[in-house]
Amino acid sequence: MKTIFTALAIMLTTILTAQIPVNLSGMTQDMPLGQNCSNSQAQEQFITTGDLNLNGKTLHLRNAYLTVTGYINGPGRIEGCGNSKICTMNAIQNSPVINSVQVVNCATLSVPEFEFDKYGYHFKVFDLTGRLLLEGITDENTFYQLPSMQVFILEVEGFATKKLLKR
Repeated sequence: MKTIFTALAIMLTTILTAQIPVNLSGMTQDMPLGQNCSNSQAQEQFITTGDLNLNGKTLHLRNAYLTVTGYINGPGRIEGCGNSKICTMNAIQNSPVINSVQVVNCATLSVPEFEFDKYGYHFKVFDLTGRLLLEGITDENTFYQLPSMQVFILEVEGFATKKLLKR
C-alpha cells in the first residue's frame, strides 16, 4: 500500500511540475500565460523555445513560472500576479519593464542536470517551436536517437530542462 501511495505521489508531482513549451520569440500582441491570479498554490510552469522578444508588447504572467531558454529582450513589459516568477538562461537586454514578477536565477534551481549515463527515465525532445520530436525512456541508445545538427530542448523526468545542439 505504501508503494502505491509513493507511486501516486511521484506521478502527481510530475504532472503538476511539467513545463509547457511556448514560443515567445516574436510577440505581436499582449499575451497572458497562466490561468488564475488568485490561487498562488496552483502555479503553472512554462518554458520558452528560445528568446523572449517582447517587441513593445506586455506579457502577463498569471501565477506562472516562466523559464526563458534564451534572452529576454525589450522593449516591452512583463507584468505578474499571484506567485509569478521568471528565470532566464542568458541575460535581460534592452530594458524591459518587469512588475510584480520575481526574477530568479535559473542556475540556482535545485534540479540536477541530466547526463546520458542515466537509464529508465521518461524523456521528451522538442524543437525550438515546441513541436514534440521524440519521446521515450532513456537507455544506452538515447543519445544516438537525438536529432543531429539541430538545436532542441530535452526534458527528462526529474532533471533540469536542457537546450542542446548535437553535432
